Amino acid sequence: MKNNSKHITLLLFGIISIVAAGFGYWYLHLAVITQAETYSLALKDAETYNENKKNEQNLQKIYNQSIADRAKISSYVVSEDKIIDFIESIENIGKITNTTVSLSAIDSKAMDELAKGASGHIKAKVTVTGSWTGVMTALSLLENLPFSLSLENSRVFKDSELGKNASWNLLTDINVLSIK
Repeated sequence: MKNNSKHITLLLFGIISIVAAGFGYWYLHLAVITQAETYSLALKDAETYNENKKNEQNLQKIYNQSIADRAKISSYVVSEDKIIDFIESIENIGKITNTTVSLSAIDSKAMDELAKGASGHIKAKVTVTGSWTGVMTALSLLENLPFSLSLENSRVFKDSELGKNASWNLLTDINVLSIK
């Protein structure tokens, strides 16, 4: 009987060794898979970081290149504190063209309702009276003011009462972009 118990002991030892080896293989397999997944995620994070860094550098480059352009944009928009300068620039057209320029019906009420930093429009009516050349020059200067504006409902007509020496009139509505 002693011979049989040695075989059973060896057989049990062999089965336990196989189970232990199988468990070890299974544990190492899970550890390798977990490590591979962690490595994959870390690699993706590194790629994302590098892409974000590259995008940040590109945006910074665009930002630096657009400094002058952004400064120009603010000069095209009439801010609340520069409305007087805008009005004076329109009135100066009369001095330049030797015409009479009058600005009326300035409507900035829509600007009062806007939040700080929001954009809107200031509307005004402009009347220019003078010679044909002066009125046309004034129209050209109005169109080329250094602001984001549009001229609407423009009409040019001659005073019929004065005959040959009649003066010309320009009536137009100005709509200029403004920021509060």
